[in-house]
Amino acid sequence: MNLGSREKLRQDIFNYLLRNENSDFEKDYQAIINTILLAVNAEDLYSMTNRQVHYARLIFNKIMETRALVDGGKDE
Repeated sequence: MNLGSREKLRQDIFNYLLRNENSDFEKDYQAIINTILLAVNAEDLYSMTNRQVHYARLIFNKIMETRALVDGGKDE
């Protein structure tokens, strides 16, 4: 199984939260992961199919866009 895309997604979520100096990093990290796993119906990041990883990436991108709007463009 190719873990590269799954690990990259995990690392991108981690970096996104670090970049935005998130005050409740662990809680937000877990919330994003759980949202993605629920949306793609997966047990964990590393058991996802390639299709689920593709959809997880789309969901994560939408989360970033939405948070940028809510934060007034802080993430951009």
